[in-house]
Amino acid sequence: AADTTPSGAWRTVVGVTNDMRYRDVLQLRPTVYVPVSQQPSLPTFLIVRSRLPLDALARTLRHEVRAVDPGLDLVNAAPLTALLARPMAQPRFNAGVLLAFGGIAVLLAAIGLYGLVSFMVAQRTREVGIRLAVGAQPRQIVTMFLRRGLAPVAAGGAIGLVAVFAGGRLLSSVLYGVSARDPVALIGAVLGFALIALTATLIPARRAADSDPAAALRLE
Repeated sequence: AADTTPSGAWRTVVGVTNDMRYRDVLQLRPTVYVPVSQQPSLPTFLIVRSRLPLDALARTLRHEVRAVDPGLDLVNAAPLTALLARPMAQPRFNAGVLLAFGGIAVLLAAIGLYGLVSFMVAQRTREVGIRLAVGAQPRQIVTMFLRRGLAPVAAGGAIGLVAVFAGGRLLSSVLYGVSARDPVALIGAVLGFALIALTATLIPARRAADSDPAAALRLE
């Protein structure tokens, strides 16, 4: 195989590398690696791993470069994190916005679920007292409220998974290194939200199970 240049010269392709994000972290762009001896006008970059501070490392590199060729000089030296900061700024901002809205949504859902179960407990205080008085075990009371409180959570989780699989392409533009339908991410999200919902439901359910039957029966 061969590749032509603007001048009309031919270059032989000696190998093909794996896909990599060279200039854009979100898109794969065609890139050709050319030996510096065949295109000496391009700027030369060095990637150096060192434990030295940046100033000390720059002085050392400048000395070594001039030792090779006195006519060369080190124009710029910067940490790799600083070079990546600009192309990563927009993806990080998008991820931060999604994380903030996702956290707010989870918090509101947990507060709403806690309030719903607490309201059910308050409405059924007398019933809980009767159940406990006739021999119901506290775990049965907890199970009853958990079943009622977690049923909408399970339905919402199923609807959410369907929505993710249906609209995964809309999220792919803001994701890097993970697909919109990644099983580990989806399972982690479902389990994490289920744990939060379980905690929000369990607190008022345990309070109902630990209530005094005699005090509950005296309520009008």
